[in-house]
Amino acid sequence: MKTKSFKFLLIFIILSLFTKTDYRLDTGIYCCKDDHDYYAHAETLAVDFDFDYSNQFLGKEFQRFNYKGKPAPSAFFGSGLLAAPFLFIGNLLDTFFKSSDLFNYKLIFYSFSSLFYLVFTAILWVKIAGLLNKNINSIIFYILLLGSGVGYYAFERYSMSHVYEVFTVTLVIFLSLKYLETSSNLYSLALPVSILLSIITRWVNLYVLIIPLIINRLIGMNNKKFRNDRLIIFSSIFSVGLFVIHTYLIYGVVTFNPEFVYNTSGTVENYISYTPSIWLFVSNNLANLFNLLFSFEFGLFWFAPIIFYGFVFSFKELFSSRNSKEMKYTYILIILCFLQIFALVMIWRSAGSSYGFRYTFNLAPLGMLIYLIQNRVSNFENRYLLTFSIFSLFSVIFFETTKSTQLSLDYIENSFGKITKFAQPEYLTGYISSIIELQSYLKIFAQSIFGFLIFYIFLIFFNLDDFNNFMSNLSLPIYNEDIQILLNKVTIIEIHKFIILILLNLLLSYLIFKSTNKVKINE
Repeated sequence: MKTKSFKFLLIFIILSLFTKTDYRLDTGIYCCKDDHDYYAHAETLAVDFDFDYSNQFLGKEFQRFNYKGKPAPSAFFGSGLLAAPFLFIGNLLDTFFKSSDLFNYKLIFYSFSSLFYLVFTAILWVKIAGLLNKNINSIIFYILLLGSGVGYYAFERYSMSHVYEVFTVTLVIFLSLKYLETSSNLYSLALPVSILLSIITRWVNLYVLIIPLIINRLIGMNNKKFRNDRLIIFSSIFSVGLFVIHTYLIYGVVTFNPEFVYNTSGTVENYISYTPSIWLFVSNNLANLFNLLFSFEFGLFWFAPIIFYGFVFSFKELFSSRNSKEMKYTYILIILCFLQIFALVMIWRSAGSSYGFRYTFNLAPLGMLIYLIQNRVSNFENRYLLTFSIFSLFSVIFFETTKSTQLSLDYIENSFGKITKFAQPEYLTGYISSIIELQSYLKIFAQSIFGFLIFYIFLIFFNLDDFNNFMSNLSLPIYNEDIQILLNKVTIIEIHKFIILILLNLLLSYLIFKSTNKVKINE
């Protein structure tokens, strides 16, 4: 009993330390950046119950997407759809409590949506392992998942789409396995809808369309033919219809072109026609691929090992003599999935102006699937994956704690040789050096939910000046700028928000606690 209580408490503390307040202790999410675009989709559904985005832009309608006078976010709809139930609950609580704008309930529940979907994703992987008869300690799924870097977009930049991408791709994998395992009509209907949900979360993740085919070829559970399943065909047509309808409702036009939504038409054509020869095009992209895999600026080898493993292992299996020609074709399909997403990085030649090569994070589920289906993963591979995943996991909370781990606000040359803002070509060495700097730990504590909870409890009994004097007399660095910003916010946040925050953290900790047990092998 004591061991279980200690484990639960440890999960609560770790979760609270990793979850940041800097994007949460605010009054809202405002136009006009990517974070707001995704939030606008959720808000128009959960609060306005329409697809009229005028309430979301408030005079800035023409700064994002605008087609024939109809404004819309320059972002895809899926993450807003998934987050809308959380925002709806938050809006109800705001109406009930009539509380202050700072750290309002809409922001609290919306910001916790991505955390819940991250945990739901790990729970799905526990179930997937069971379907594949793999007896694996489920904590490994959390390590591999968080080690891909996607955790940053739940712990801090929660309004971005990346957690939702990983969740929906995982859902497609899970439903594909359930469809192949059982004859239930439910999965025939659900599988195409899950693919639709994944595509509308990020239109460019087209490889999701062939995931069921890949799984069927990899697992070989049975000889089901998708094209002969009438319910699959019906659900697929229905899903395409929903996609068409949603583009018309949001953008005022039927479109399948993501560049139209992002106002970046011609990017792919310019990328292909930029170099004067095929040889130069190939050599440049091989150099960019090497940079994506190994650069100190968030290279996948260091900071997304499960994605790196999935890509490299697929090449290894492609040239393995033990695999049949049919299986080699399957690994060609898998490699093309990776390359389709890698191409996005090579087009933009940047990490994405935030933590990690974020465009690639949706590939983490594919890497985890490849890891799971192996008959035997070598000790060397396991050590690499676990060691570097833990290394990557902690890099998330050290991100932007010191100058060495901050993205540049000025134009500099990134690891691709491109002059741009918001780059950090030496992030790896900066991260390592920040581990031994006291400033890093002060910032981690001061920007964490854990720090917020601790300070809130103290300030119930002390006023701010007395607390500062008391901590200063103990020679503690209380006058750190980040700590003072947090303290000033803590003093004006109502007690009921403090209680709700603890309850949300306890619920998440409970879900993690319950799911971190041995996976049972199917009978």
